Amino acid sequence: IHPEYDSIGKTSSIERKIDVDVKLKGIKEGRDPIDLIIALDTSTSMRNSMKLCVETIEFMAQHLSEKSRLCVIGFGGHVVELMPWRVMNQRGKAELSRRLKKIHHIDGTNLYKGLTSAIFRLSNLPKRNAVSSIFFLTDGKCNEGVNDSRTMARYVKKLMRSVLRDTSLYVFGYGKSHDARLLSELTNAVRGSSYRYLRYANEIPLALCEAMGNITSVSGRNIKIVA
Repeated sequence: IHPEYDSIGKTSSIERKIDVDVKLKGIKEGRDPIDLIIALDTSTSMRNSMKLCVETIEFMAQHLSEKSRLCVIGFGGHVVELMPWRVMNQRGKAELSRRLKKIHHIDGTNLYKGLTSAIFRLSNLPKRNAVSSIFFLTDGKCNEGVNDSRTMARYVKKLMRSVLRDTSLYVFGYGKSHDARLLSELTNAVRGSSYRYLRYANEIPLALCEAMGNITSVSGRNIKIVA
């Protein structure tokens, strides 16, 4: 970086745009493998959206590198593992398609259990990749477990900080019945998170694929530029 001015006085006011060409050592070109866990609300109210959700998850998996790992859990009143951790080679992608066809709907909605189960599964993954993310998909309001929005946000924030500090969280709320306040507070509490309201089912593919694009384009984290 070549400065335009050798020195600037304390009272000087100068505005300039600076273009910086940064080359990162130790980072390979191309897509790095990621670890992604999807927590999918499989309660009975999701029947109308489930087919599109499944198709979108399969589509996203096709664009994961062969060394990336994916896990899918379903939650209602309790949590079930729909797809254990698998690398997304052709065999893993074929297994994902088979397993997603066997989804059974679960009564009740325990958002806290669904999200914390995803957090623990990701945190316990051996040799986690540098880039990891949680996708949390729901259309309902919590009627079991922790249901106070501030309490849940505080618990999740503390948990993420302790075991998944650099993991992104993408939250998707479907339709008018989901708890927008709770989901908003969740993402506001966790650094690197985002919340997307999906009013119609046909908005699901674009929203999930945009989030997927965000995490697959990450080449490094916690980078410092020293002038």
